[in-house]
Amino acid sequence: MPKISVVIPLYNKAPHISRAVLSVLNQTEQDFEIIVVNDASTDGSEKIATGISDSRIKLFNRETPGPGGHAARNMGIFHSHANIIAFLDADDAYKPAFLETILQLQNRYHQAGAYSTSYEIITENNEVVLPRLRAVPHDFKEGIIPDYFKAENGNSPVWTSATAIPKKVIREAGGFPEGIPRGGDIELWAKIALSYPVAFTSRICAVYYKNASNRIGHSEPTFSAERIAALLDNAADMNLPGFVNKQSLGEFKDHLLIYSAKEFLANNEHKTARKLLQMCQSELFSKNKSRLLLMSFLPHKIAMMMLRLKHEHKS
Repeated sequence: MPKISVVIPLYNKAPHISRAVLSVLNQTEQDFEIIVVNDASTDGSEKIATGISDSRIKLFNRETPGPGGHAARNMGIFHSHANIIAFLDADDAYKPAFLETILQLQNRYHQAGAYSTSYEIITENNEVVLPRLRAVPHDFKEGIIPDYFKAENGNSPVWTSATAIPKKVIREAGGFPEGIPRGGDIELWAKIALSYPVAFTSRICAVYYKNASNRIGHSEPTFSAERIAALLDNAADMNLPGFVNKQSLGEFKDHLLIYSAKEFLANNEHKTARKLLQMCQSELFSKNKSRLLLMSFLPHKIAMMMLRLKHEHKS
């Protein structure tokens, strides 16, 4: 049995799949298996993946592509043999020490339900930037994240291509939710973080390529945060583990609602944006909520001008 399984969902990523697979093969930790799940690609991506000669690469095929790659990941989990599963999107890559670092985290923090490393982002302009991980203290090096649900306007410390989960934890959480184009990974991480602490290292071990072609974020401009909001509201009404802060939970929910509302505004779906904004209750986002609610009643062109001005001011 391999120490770790790497699941790669694959849908029309011919320009990038070799980079992803080779980044796994070039790991300092070599006791792994790679499970590529071809999600009915039409560009020959699967032939490129199987053209790389290594017995640890296993290919499975789905006849119909599933939105977001969530069903493909679930198939990969089903066929995996290791007790811990890492995920890698077909257009991203690991740095050489990723798997070694994940296994070190697992050995040191057995109680955790997720293991994540920091990562770097390659922007659409080919610039290298670091994520704004404000849920992680500034001087944090490694350990259990003190407050996973701490709501700040930044990037999540748990990102799919820089994360590994014990198989039993994934099964307890029900796997990735299928049938939704975006947000399924956020929902799964939230379910896990409600039951288990999350281990994290600030060591940069993965690369997120925002300049990749055929990204889901380009083809699916919006996702609804209502499912996750309902999940978190239900959790808040129950007895939470000691490592879950109830106030942070509510602020995390509102952070997702605000983010999703902005996307619906940008997609000229103002009524849906208003519905999400009216679900926001925390004081932390009250100003954002009021501003966006006002914009949702304005003509779309004016609302977009206000959104762009706000973004440029923050930059």
